[in-house]
Amino acid sequence: MQRILLVGIGNIPLPGTRHSVGHYILNSIASRCGYNMTLHDRLDGYFAQGETRLKDKPIQLSLFKPRPLMNIVGPAVKKACYATVDSPASMIVIQDTLHLEPGRVKVKFAGSAQGHGGIRSINDSLNHNSNYFRLLVGIGRGSDAKKYVLGALTSYEKRHWSADGEGLDEVWEYIETISEQMKVLLERPKGGAAESVKEPK
Repeated sequence: MQRILLVGIGNIPLPGTRHSVGHYILNSIASRCGYNMTLHDRLDGYFAQGETRLKDKPIQLSLFKPRPLMNIVGPAVKKACYATVDSPASMIVIQDTLHLEPGRVKVKFAGSAQGHGGIRSINDSLNHNSNYFRLLVGIGRGSDAKKYVLGALTSYEKRHWSADGEGLDEVWEYIETISEQMKVLLERPKGGAAESVKEPK
C-alpha cells in the first residue's frame, strides 16, 4: 500500500492567519477524512494516520502539523517524514505563498525555498534535500509582507479552504495527481525533476 505524508506548516499560536493557511487546510483535510489529530510529543506536532482512497486505490495517509514556529519546523518535519514514509519524495508540504492570488494553488517538486522560512528550515533539516512535493497556496501580497502574512484569512478564504469548500476539492485533486507522480519518482534511482509533475486534469 502506498504511504503518503501530508504536512501543513504555519504558526500554532496564530491560527487562521495567512501564514498558517497550511494548518488551516490540513485541519480541513483531517475533518473531511474523519481523522482526529492529537499531539504527538516525540514528533513534536499534531499527528493522525489512517487509510483512505485516492482514485479508488487504498493508501495510508499520515497528516502532520508541526508544533514549532514556522522558521524552525524543519527538525519536526524530518522526524515525521522518516517515521511515516520511505523518503521525502513521499511527502507533500502545504505552504503559503505571496506569489499567487488568494484561492490559487500550485504544485512544485524540489527547487529553492523562494524565500520561505519554513521551507528553508525543512530543506536544511533534510541535509539540503528538497526532493519532496509542495502545494503552494496563494495568499496575495501586501505592502508590508511581514505584517501581511500575519493578518487574518478572509471569510472567502476560510470558506474556500474549508472541509466542504471548492478549494479543498482542488487540493484533493492535486494530492491524487501527486500520488501518481510519487510512484514514478520512487521508481527512478535518483528521483525525478520538477518538470515531471503534471497539473490535475
